[in-house]
Amino acid sequence: MRVFAVMLAVIGIAIAAANVWALFIPWLSLLGILVPPIGAIMIADLYFVRPGARIEADWRGIAFIAWAVGSLVAYGVETFAPQFSTALSAFVAAGVCYFALSAGKASTPARSLTAKG
Repeated sequence: MRVFAVMLAVIGIAIAAANVWALFIPWLSLLGILVPPIGAIMIADLYFVRPGARIEADWRGIAFIAWAVGSLVAYGVETFAPQFSTALSAFVAAGVCYFALSAGKASTPARSLTAKG
């Protein structure tokens, strides 16, 4: 146990000496750009687009498109209008995009994954 603690201390000192702390704020900015659209898509899907629906596919391509749009809007706000909230703009843009893309797609009846046919 003592050897493991010393190894972790050496790793921590090496990381601190490499000035990784300087990258903490950019890391948080990146998370603020990439994560909020995911929540918006989930909320829009569960409460507005397909309330009470079951899983009908392994993945939904529309969700990835909406996530990319929300992330791009957040990056634009971060770069060109930093006085506005990056997370809020990403959330709204992704939610509206997902809702709009889903409205154009014909909905299929919900079915279980175990049902064949």
